[in-house]
Amino acid sequence: MGRSALLVNLASNSVEEKPQMTQGRYWHSVAVVGNMTYVIAGEDPSIGWRVTSVERYDVISERWSTLTAKFDQFTENTSSITCNSRYIMTFGGYDHDGEYSSSTLVRRFDHLKPMGAWVTMRLDSNKPCRENYGLMPLGRTSAPEEANNILIFGGYNRGSKDDSMAV
Repeated sequence: MGRSALLVNLASNSVEEKPQMTQGRYWHSVAVVGNMTYVIAGEDPSIGWRVTSVERYDVISERWSTLTAKFDQFTENTSSITCNSRYIMTFGGYDHDGEYSSSTLVRRFDHLKPMGAWVTMRLDSNKPCRENYGLMPLGRTSAPEEANNILIFGGYNRGSKDDSMAV
């Protein structure tokens, strides 16, 4: 699939090709904000190397654009979530050599500032950096302080003594 984008209609049991991404990728993450879908980082199957770009697909115009904001070296198997209908948050990931950051990474992107940059935060945590987290916003009320609560669950710790350990 690499660069492909497909629209699957379960009601009609049909598959329709949509415009292809600019760059092929797998092990990427995806976030949706309004009518925009963001495809974040990953690895390019044609060159077998990490992708630091982020592409945005406008479902109305059916067009892809590449953002100027690049991702850091820990591009593969990140998990993404949209917060407050504005920010895209990514968690975890590893680089092409299978290395993790020495701390738990969280990156934030403000989709209202597409020419902006990813802001990297390092959580004060003794938990290892993983890949393939499950993410869920926990803002149960409209209280501003709850908007920052995200439940992170599962994940795969490739760097552990037991590589099959999910925490």
